[in-house]
Amino acid sequence: MTITDDARFVATYGVLRIDTPIANIDGAHVTSGYRWWTAAGARLSFTDDGLTFGTNSARGVCVHFREAVRGPLLRKTHSALTVTVTDVDGLVGALTSE
Repeated sequence: MTITDDARFVATYGVLRIDTPIANIDGAHVTSGYRWWTAAGARLSFTDDGLTFGTNSARGVCVHFREAVRGPLLRKTHSALTVTVTDVDGLVGALTSE
């Protein structure tokens, strides 16, 4: 996950990629309580249009988009992306600071 110098949010998982302007981010919050057997991998949500790029079952960040972004799987759009990163609090702070 990268916040670029030209104000873009870029998240990758292997060859999969989500790229959107920071201005398209509507909020971000810490999530936890993942089941270990479903935590790792790139996957679609069964309950909404969310997407996950996960590497661990500890904690992650759910990033909400103002306008849904086109995802790399099944040509769907997604209103949120959950990513697992080392510094979840730092990412939330970077995405929610005005």
